[in-house]
Amino acid sequence: MFSLFFISFVIFPAQADLKSNLQAFHENPKSYYMQHLTKYDRNGQPQSSSRSGFLTQENELLSRKLQVRKAFLKSHSHTDPNVTIAPGANDNANTLFNTPLIDNIFELKNLGIDQAHVDKSPWAGDYWAYYRGILGNRFQDEEFRLSADWESAYNYILKNPFFAIFSSGQPDKINTLSVSEKYDLIVGDQDGTLTTNMWQQGAAYQDHTGAIETWMGICEGWAAAAIMSPRPTKSIETVAYDGKTKIMLNPSELKGLVSYLWARTPYPARFVGGRCNFKDVKRDDLGRPTSIECLDTNPATWHVSVLNRVGISKRSFIMDATADYEVWNQPIYGYSLKYFNPQTLESSLELQNNIIASGEFTNDKFKEYRSDLATQMIGIEMTLQYVTEESSNTRPTNAPEDDALRTVTYIYDLELDANGKIVGGEWYQNEHPDFLWTPNDNAFPFTAEDARLNAQDWNGDTVLPESWREAAMRSSKTNLILSVITNKLIERAQ
Repeated sequence: MFSLFFISFVIFPAQADLKSNLQAFHENPKSYYMQHLTKYDRNGQPQSSSRSGFLTQENELLSRKLQVRKAFLKSHSHTDPNVTIAPGANDNANTLFNTPLIDNIFELKNLGIDQAHVDKSPWAGDYWAYYRGILGNRFQDEEFRLSADWESAYNYILKNPFFAIFSSGQPDKINTLSVSEKYDLIVGDQDGTLTTNMWQQGAAYQDHTGAIETWMGICEGWAAAAIMSPRPTKSIETVAYDGKTKIMLNPSELKGLVSYLWARTPYPARFVGGRCNFKDVKRDDLGRPTSIECLDTNPATWHVSVLNRVGISKRSFIMDATADYEVWNQPIYGYSLKYFNPQTLESSLELQNNIIASGEFTNDKFKEYRSDLATQMIGIEMTLQYVTEESSNTRPTNAPEDDALRTVTYIYDLELDANGKIVGGEWYQNEHPDFLWTPNDNAFPFTAEDARLNAQDWNGDTVLPESWREAAMRSSKTNLILSVITNKLIERAQ
């Protein structure tokens, strides 16, 4: 049975009793630390991961994810992605945002932000799986949806070439084409260069391993677009290069275009945590990683980031939790806090009652790891709500109420100095956010071809100017789509 409280239209289901969880942790720390966290949907129903895959071993999953993360960092950061950075160097909330942050527990409490959510909700979208051809996914084609893997899906595309479907002149058939095929038709690329490249991006993994894990997609592009780009709220109609064939794009398809734009086009971004280069994670008797490089984002960084960005600025950012398939590049929506005394395990509405002096914290499981600056501790239970992926769909409209949401509860403690400044902390669970990032405030994906075009030269519902078509086809050869085309279509969907 769930106890519910509301933030806007959102429901936060309460988890098991906090004290029971804390008692379970102290009775068997490693068992509790390593247990799988349950997530809940907006109706309070337990949810399994939205993405499954063939990888089952922790180290195999982490190794593969690290490869993807390195490529992402190389595209959006000037830092060498092969360098291991210890938490002290790259685990500071001040490097994540370009505004001064409040990091004193008493000052944060006085702001009245123990419960908060963003002003503008990130939108849910597909992660556009590689095994479905990324934007080459003909999700509106019933026969294509029967394809079980990359090879069968690709063979279906080869047997049913997009230009033959376009040439048939049948609107219903044309509407079942993929997003990339529709883009190719808008820009007049009869060879389908963008679509071909969509499938070739998956072919590299298919040829190397014989199969593509179903979790692989462009979730980093979706997550960035969801917090930076306006929500497409309605379907739109534009026209193909022939000037007469109508091309329909629904909100899900438009989200796919802008997600791909943010996934493949470089832009400046900020990161903290999650820079562990490893093949084997060494753990102590509690289950806690023993290597400082593999401790991920410290609870202090996490707490200060969430309360300042979401609580004060009312804006989202993106989290990635390595140990879990689902929580990977998820835009944060809101949170609620409960404080507890780490020694007594009791929770009080009075902040001071939840603080224990370090010398009196006799039951501290993490005593050997504490900061030399810490003189007192406080326990935190954060119930977090984030936006998660949804499957591509044919709905003609989209609103925040349609978004797929997840709720999860994290338990940790914070180390405080004598004045209440947050100087460190320890997670009570292995599954926690390890890598936080956000595009810079004014980030905007922009290709070299975009720079040559005037955004006022096309209104989004007529044939593309010849110069735009040529620029788009040149970009397609390098796996890029034009920002001016994508954003004009998004504008029309408001």
